[in-house]
Amino acid sequence: MSSAFGRSLLAAASLAAFVTPASAQEVPPAVDDNSGGVEVVIVTAQKRSQNLQDVPVAITAFNANTINRLGLSSSEDLAAFTPSLNYQPAGGIGSSIGIRGIQDQNFTFNQVGSVAVVVDEVALNSPNLNTFALFDISRIEVLRGPQVTLFGRSTTGGALNITTRQARVGEDRNGEASVSYGQFNSIDVQGAVGAPIGDKFAFRLAGQSQTRDGIQKNVTRGGRTGERDRYAVRGSLAFNPSEKFRATYSSLYGQDNGQQPNYLPIGFLQPGGGATPCSNPSRQPGNGCADPYGFVSPGKFKESYSNFPSFAHSEVFGNTVTLALDVGPVTLSSISSVIDHSISRQEDVDSGPNGRVEVHNDVDTTQKSQEFRVATNGKDKPFNFVGGLFLFEEENSGHVARSILTAGIGTAPIGLNSLIFNQKTEITSAYGQFDFKLSERFSLVAGARYSDESKSGSARSYRRTGAGAAAWTNFAPAIGTHLEASSLIALSNPAQNSTDVPFGKSWTNWGGKVGINFKPSSDALLYASVSKGFKGGTFNLIPAYNLQVAQPIANLQRGVDPEEITSYEAGTKLQLFDRKLQLNIAGFLSDYENQQVFTFVGGAAALLNAGKASINGIEAELTWAPDGGWLVQGGIGLLDAKYDSFFLPEEAGGPDFSGKRTPHTPKATFTGLVQKSFDIGDNELSAQISFKQTSSQFASFKNGADDFLPSRTTFDVRIRYLFGEDQQLELAAFGKNIFDERFCQTIQPGSFTNQCIVNEPGTYGVKLGMKF
Repeated sequence: MSSAFGRSLLAAASLAAFVTPASAQEVPPAVDDNSGGVEVVIVTAQKRSQNLQDVPVAITAFNANTINRLGLSSSEDLAAFTPSLNYQPAGGIGSSIGIRGIQDQNFTFNQVGSVAVVVDEVALNSPNLNTFALFDISRIEVLRGPQVTLFGRSTTGGALNITTRQARVGEDRNGEASVSYGQFNSIDVQGAVGAPIGDKFAFRLAGQSQTRDGIQKNVTRGGRTGERDRYAVRGSLAFNPSEKFRATYSSLYGQDNGQQPNYLPIGFLQPGGGATPCSNPSRQPGNGCADPYGFVSPGKFKESYSNFPSFAHSEVFGNTVTLALDVGPVTLSSISSVIDHSISRQEDVDSGPNGRVEVHNDVDTTQKSQEFRVATNGKDKPFNFVGGLFLFEEENSGHVARSILTAGIGTAPIGLNSLIFNQKTEITSAYGQFDFKLSERFSLVAGARYSDESKSGSARSYRRTGAGAAAWTNFAPAIGTHLEASSLIALSNPAQNSTDVPFGKSWTNWGGKVGINFKPSSDALLYASVSKGFKGGTFNLIPAYNLQVAQPIANLQRGVDPEEITSYEAGTKLQLFDRKLQLNIAGFLSDYENQQVFTFVGGAAALLNAGKASINGIEAELTWAPDGGWLVQGGIGLLDAKYDSFFLPEEAGGPDFSGKRTPHTPKATFTGLVQKSFDIGDNELSAQISFKQTSSQFASFKNGADDFLPSRTTFDVRIRYLFGEDQQLELAAFGKNIFDERFCQTIQPGSFTNQCIVNEPGTYGVKLGMKF
């Protein structure tokens, strides 16, 4: 038994589940922690304000106070405090978020996630937008299980429902500011201010800047890699001309100009050259095996061996207009949004010193969404309804240089494969959900969504192979030089280029939910439901590097079918011992069909449908808030996930993966937190320790040594002192991953070397903040 696992068992003995308090209010009221009792949680998961304990959905929620108390600074931090939530960086192009074992396995620019990320009621379609900074946030709700009717588009895994602080008419002038400094010279500065403008207008402006030095020492080039340099600004303007009409305009601009940490290469060949498999069966960093070019990586997580820097620079600009009009018992709403996003990416695929494989991407994405909604606005009524129409359009365009092969540093390339593409997505979707109170104790919920989705576009490949080094003299870029689209065309050989290859397909999907709820008392809820969710079909652009050949054209044009899930869930939500103990339990059985999975077929990347899988599990969440300033939280998620049938006819022999575990589905996750608060006069001192343990899992459906991920456990600590008038000043010291546990967040098997995407090292720092 490892020491980390032993420590987690000791913590798990006293921490059974995890629920984080949240509030729908923009500025939650102060709570006397020493008075005992679990704080009332208000969420909007069903598009109306409700007590969390009255919502028949498995939810973990974070409000502004909790985000600050836990020290959450980015979307990836959420996984450390949420059972059954898995976050995987996707090689510098956003992230893959998984819930209950349902997680995307691709890293292309034109896909969508199985878990929806919804910010201020706008669904973010591109996975490149899933990694975001948390600043000036009112509430985050993590909804587990298929979300079909209420969040813009249907999902198979769940949804992250995020509400930012917005301008509010009638709110007094207020604001906050903070600065944090930590290891690797990291600096996080953020601030926000809101104020009324007369009696009908209000504004709010917020911003954040995050910088740090690199977290890896590059032993090949010198210097460091993995630096952070990102900032964002958000503003909103509210207009309430009457009690019945409300309008809000919000805008966001942000940039990320840092470097992604380099992959840690994992060799699989015998050292000394040649193609003999390594005698060491381990596929973990530092196994002493070589890559195809003879490099043996020492496997040190603090080091990088790349011969050129990898980065993923991105820029986002979004605008949203929300209108709401009360008409008798219903509210009519309109939500209009336009988001532009661009990313420029450079990656050393082999991550070694030989300069063998480089990838260059430049992609622009514009999404436009329009939602019209009608919802009942009464409270505690026997009937509630929400329904509407969702219209969506997205355009992707860009170029992808999939590989530039060189014989070594200072020599000319020997091959170029690249692609220029455009894709348009259109969705028209109608939805509705109603809640009907059958009696004082029983209620019924039912909803449905119908979606008509189409994707179309074209692609053209550019290639150059052979011809000897002399033929490349005037075209070969220096190692690590980023290539623009014009460079791709100039480097290519017209005789090997393709014509424009069109692709397109339409899909119609439907899903829904039916459930029954029973409240034997005001402190208990029992519920059962069945939900059918789906994620739309797509096209896989990765293998389209040579569209002069019939097979790549066929692979592109056939598309990938939508994935579907039917989930049966039953749960209970309880408040016990005069609201000092809160216990929520959910169990589920899920039938998962046509999962969209990423793999390599014949050495080329491919996105395929994976047949049928069963994903079953149970989650328990608990909060205990006794007298004396104690708060104990913890969580457990247990998963049994495997393929019932999954063949790969595209590969020779049609291997059968039935019975294999689905990717990134640990059998168990544990989370926990213990906090103690002390009153010091009118001030407050609090100390907390938290942990998350994830059991072993596989990074792909093949369940082999190349994609095995051992169990991992991380601990965080935080000490916070609130002082000054009304405790408006804050001084905090924090440590994340305090035992510096290093591991591969995921492993991507490849033809050149296996790629370990490293986790963040242990860090510590201090923070000073104020509110006014």
